[in-house]
Amino acid sequence: MTKKRYKEFIDENTKEEGIYEWNVGWRSGKGHSTLLRRNSDKTLELIDQQIDYKADLDYWISEAETKLTNEIRGIMRVDNALFNVKYYDIVYKVNK
Repeated sequence: MTKKRYKEFIDENTKEEGIYEWNVGWRSGKGHSTLLRRNSDKTLELIDQQIDYKADLDYWISEAETKLTNEIRGIMRVDNALFNVKYYDIVYKVNK
């Protein structure tokens, strides 16, 4: 996909204010997950928790244009996600 199409895809899938997870596939076969935040003023930020600074979305998309597979695995909103209690037993408990 082109840089323009990446931007369109992101805008199409992050219209509402909130936090989204963007999951992508690298040409090497590995993948990456990062956060996108749509602010109330409609600006969009990319926040990558695997690096120590707030990443620049335009730079990241430019890198993506050459390093990602043509398949985008997806974008999903995560700030309003609820925990499904049927998976409660697989969560590790720490007792103090």
